[in-house]
Amino acid sequence: MTVVELVVSEAKVWARGATTHWDVAPSVVLGSNGSDLVIGEPLAPPTQAVSVVQYLGGGVLALPPRMPTVGQALSALLAAIMDTLRVTPLCERIVVVHPTTWGQPELDLFGTAAQQFTHEVAFEACALRASAIDVAASRSRRTAIIEFGMLSTSASSVTYDTYGTHVEAVEAEPNLAASELADEEGFGRLTALLSRLLADRPADVVQVFGATDPAVLAAVTAAVESVCGAGVPVSPLTGTDLARPTQKPPAYTPNIPPAAEWMQPLRERAAATNPVDRRPLYIGAAALAAVVAAAAIGGFFLFGSGDQQATAAVATTSPPVVTSTAPQSTSAKPKPKPTTATVGRVVVEIPAGWHRTTTTDARADLVPDDAARHRITITQKPVSAGAGYVEVAADLSAQIAKKPAGTVTPVRQDVVFAGRPGLSYEERPADGSTVRWQVLVERGVQVSIGCQYAENGWAGVMSACEQVVGGVQVGP
Repeated sequence: MTVVELVVSEAKVWARGATTHWDVAPSVVLGSNGSDLVIGEPLAPPTQAVSVVQYLGGGVLALPPRMPTVGQALSALLAAIMDTLRVTPLCERIVVVHPTTWGQPELDLFGTAAQQFTHEVAFEACALRASAIDVAASRSRRTAIIEFGMLSTSASSVTYDTYGTHVEAVEAEPNLAASELADEEGFGRLTALLSRLLADRPADVVQVFGATDPAVLAAVTAAVESVCGAGVPVSPLTGTDLARPTQKPPAYTPNIPPAAEWMQPLRERAAATNPVDRRPLYIGAAALAAVVAAAAIGGFFLFGSGDQQATAAVATTSPPVVTSTAPQSTSAKPKPKPTTATVGRVVVEIPAGWHRTTTTDARADLVPDDAARHRITITQKPVSAGAGYVEVAADLSAQIAKKPAGTVTPVRQDVVFAGRPGLSYEERPADGSTVRWQVLVERGVQVSIGCQYAENGWAGVMSACEQVVGGVQVGP
């Protein structure tokens, strides 16, 4: 199966498959329809693209009118990478070389998104990979690596012992960009960063990742000399350097040369020799076999009375029948992909394990296959020209005022759910259940999604509800 390797930074992802590769900015921006997420746009004006990796610690990305979650953006990024590499999920393993400053929350978030496309996710810190592939660090007792983000800088030290390679310490400057090193203040902050990292811990090699500008490298070299002294080499690295080929070389098979020519005279002699007539030997062997068989028959009639039953038992016993079955495949089946349902101009995702029970253009009801007491209702209707959330909220409030007191909560505006800002309210039917409604207004259509559950059952429907709300698309 296929192994995919990703070297991840805030500005670029170097993706490597078995036979293909793709170097792409981890950016996301809304498409022309105001709903789809477009991957790989340049992270520079005039585009409004943002780096998913840069804002990994945030909950949502501000891409008006939509606010996708970081998890949704990561899933879109990884889906685009797998599609470009022509890798069919689920692949065997995804290896992620990540910024050394990542903590467990970032690893968990990225791992959750990657598990949609692979059986296994393996993480490796950038500092460890850099020290492993750089020849300059092969004889180093301690290696320091400076990693530049889009607006931040971090530095790590790596040590070596009998147990392997370890990240010893990490220091970060969240507001120091590589472009600021040309200023005296920025240069001083980099020097202070290295001083904190390498205090009483001298480094033999300093590596630089995330910057190739000669002016930046010259500033880093000057800072290293001021902290570590002259003679400490500075080794610049790129994602191409850190990425390893994922296709294993074929096993060595020796090429066996043809037989030497000195055997040719023996072949000629064998071909020229008259064949020996072996027919008298065959006739003699047949006669001897007949004599032995006759003696055996005579011995049976002469001595067979005492052992007749045992002999018969041996003669009639069949050898055991050995059956074998082909080994069953143990590979995990790909996760089922969600299907879609169309409700008028609205297209929604049907989560795996759910199905649609109504087929009208104005409404769709989704229920789980396991007959749990959950339901997701999607309705749509056109709104007046120029109407927006304020007008729709006023209309809903007027309808709620006609309901029995206590059965429907007031409408709340600017509620973000599944990365989509909209209106929200709760309805409590007479059967004791609760319906959480999320209302979206897009392209002149009011889309209402109601997630219904029994008492204390929100946890069982929340994930499916988020998937439906987050995946709503309104067509032209």
